[in-house]
Amino acid sequence: MKGGLVEISDLASMLASKMDVLVHRLLPNGRKDGREWKVGSLAGEPGKSLSISIRGSRAGIWKDFASGEGGDAIDLIAHVLFNGDKRQAVAWAKSWLGLDNMDPERLKQQRRQVQKRKEEAERQEIERQEKIKRIAQACFDGANKRVLCTAVDRYLLGRAIDLKNLVYNSDFLRFHSMCFCKETNSSLPAMVAAIVNDQNQFLAAHRTYLNVQKVSVTKADLAQPKKVIGSYAGGFIEISRGQTGLPLKDARPGEKVILCEGIEDGLSLLTAKPDFRVLAVVSVSNFQNIKLPENIHQVIIAVDNDEGHQAKRAVDAAITNFISQGKTVCKISSPVGKDFNDYLQHLSKEKEGYHVR
Repeated sequence: MKGGLVEISDLASMLASKMDVLVHRLLPNGRKDGREWKVGSLAGEPGKSLSISIRGSRAGIWKDFASGEGGDAIDLIAHVLFNGDKRQAVAWAKSWLGLDNMDPERLKQQRRQVQKRKEEAERQEIERQEKIKRIAQACFDGANKRVLCTAVDRYLLGRAIDLKNLVYNSDFLRFHSMCFCKETNSSLPAMVAAIVNDQNQFLAAHRTYLNVQKVSVTKADLAQPKKVIGSYAGGFIEISRGQTGLPLKDARPGEKVILCEGIEDGLSLLTAKPDFRVLAVVSVSNFQNIKLPENIHQVIIAVDNDEGHQAKRAVDAAITNFISQGKTVCKISSPVGKDFNDYLQHLSKEKEGYHVR
């Protein structure tokens, strides 16, 4: 497909080189988050379900994690301004870039410049991702494998989770006494977990920063006490390997898996279903990215009760994806509170004789 003298691929690349300006024009209610522009949806309301890369080799690429839609800069223009009409988007983009009356020789020169910038951005992105992964691996490797009788153990006991009574995958969870926190520019105690992919390869490190007091250990008082270093799309925290004790890739026929969002929720579910595989996918938008082996036929998705419309759309997309693979899927939620950890705490207080409203 061509748009005059300009190839569509060239046009997309030219737009990508100006994404920091274009996103303000198309979706002014968004906000910058590192190398991305975050907004609620293609309708433009504030939020973070729609992520648009504005720098690096992926500049121009976007994904609405709630709806599953995505594409390049031209697709973005089409969806935001022209109800998906790509022809109108191409015409608008050419005009916005000032290409309508551009001299052919100057156009060739601009193409070469864009291509050169693209190649350099790709090289830098590879180096950046490798560096981040090394930092994430060092963070996990530097943490203590022993978590019993540490601040992590005390934190989880405060959430009614007793690790001594659980057969969990001890490879995923560690305690770091001095883990660097960018938000405070200092080191804090943290619960550190490994995020891996379906081939059991390390992807990223998940950190839950802790506030350690004599009487209790709670999440640190931060804007975001839970943080991830590294790219975790399609990755998960392997809470439990079920009865076999084998990595997910070696799952045996007939095994069942529970997918949930967080570590605490996953450990709470393991309390009730000790024979199941339990995977924490970190965020609701990541449910649909998880790859499960053919041997797993039954999938249970544990959702939070406070999820909004966009989160429900993301879960529905995941369910549709698993069903298309021939898997049986059911969705569960806690009868009390936000999630199953709230329910576990509720049961723990009832057991201790407290009246819970």
